[in-house]
Amino acid sequence: MLRTARVGSLVFTSLAHFINDGGSYTIPLIISILATERIVSTFTIIMMPITFYSASLMLSMLLGALADRAERPGLMIGIGLGIISAGLFGLAISLSMGSGVNLTLFVLFATFVTGLGTAFYHPIGAAILQSVYENQGIGKALGINGAMGAFGRALYPSLFFLVASVVTANGSIAFLASVGGVASIVVSIGLRRSYRSPDWNDSRIRGGSIRRDITRPLVVLTLVAFVSAFSVQGVASWIPTYLALQKGFGISSSLGIALTGMYGASIIGQPLFGYLVDRFDKRLVLAGSTIGSALTIVGYLFASGALGIVWLVLLGFFTFSSFPLFLSLASDYVPRKSSSLSNALVWSLGVNGGGVVGPAVVGALALSGLLSWPDTFELMAAMALVAAAMVGLLRKPLKNAKMPSSDA
Repeated sequence: MLRTARVGSLVFTSLAHFINDGGSYTIPLIISILATERIVSTFTIIMMPITFYSASLMLSMLLGALADRAERPGLMIGIGLGIISAGLFGLAISLSMGSGVNLTLFVLFATFVTGLGTAFYHPIGAAILQSVYENQGIGKALGINGAMGAFGRALYPSLFFLVASVVTANGSIAFLASVGGVASIVVSIGLRRSYRSPDWNDSRIRGGSIRRDITRPLVVLTLVAFVSAFSVQGVASWIPTYLALQKGFGISSSLGIALTGMYGASIIGQPLFGYLVDRFDKRLVLAGSTIGSALTIVGYLFASGALGIVWLVLLGFFTFSSFPLFLSLASDYVPRKSSSLSNALVWSLGVNGGGVVGPAVVGALALSGLLSWPDTFELMAAMALVAAAMVGLLRKPLKNAKMPSSDA
């Protein structure tokens, strides 16, 4: 039964990760369309990534606490995918609306709804895998799972342009939303059959309070995640707009191909880093990945043509491979009974929290003309090096009691 739980959990959480990240990373593409065609104001463009990540941040901690006590957390993942689809449908409608205050409010509301949907997957999906894999290849499982998320990020931009060439931009977004709606049902049913949460009321596995479970190393890891995401997500969120406006790509298939290369690099990066964290000091692997992001940001700025694309791919390789790095470390710092909550703390407050502030700072500096795009990106690269140095504050993970396996 354990093998069935592992296979089923990995398959359906991977499908959910594919849909979640594909839908999530459609948002930067939509932002670039709105910015290029000047459908909404600069203020609205700046507010979209802030609204998106803030919405996810607002809900994640509550979801983490609820999921740790839920008998069927897979249903919560399915609900999240459905909410993402609803938000994308709203954004599809917005592209066919006229300009004005009503459009601005509608765009921000649809972005907010999409962000709410993204709060579900990462803490809950990772907790399910942490439950059934424990110490036996958790990095590998998170890496494979993360690779499917990367595949979604890579495929959706090209799929968007492919469908848009037959219909329209808003029709293409509606198509992707429909795919997510169907997947939400499949994932809910699949995880209901393959996974059941352990009984945390069992005296053999019942642990301490939430306050005690949120340990000092977990707080430090959250700070590292915040600074890292502040810098690298600050750059990555604006790459589509930078390519469209500064590099002359416009809204074209070339933009889709470039984004596919950047997002797709972590299809290899996620399993590779998952493999490394199972075998080496996770702190060193995390620091190396963060330094790699900083160096590739700078390398990309000073390259052009084919070499520029190579640096862009390397940027994606390091930047979008953080899922197995942060969450495998999180799983070592708290009892398994609080996995969803700790994942929410590190991923949502840390990664998504940094994802709120970073894009806001980059957008405000570059779009206002206070700094040029290259100068702003260089500033973010320096912040990434700060995040890498902060990894040294983390203590070596202890191989202590782990969450018992699901008996599904």
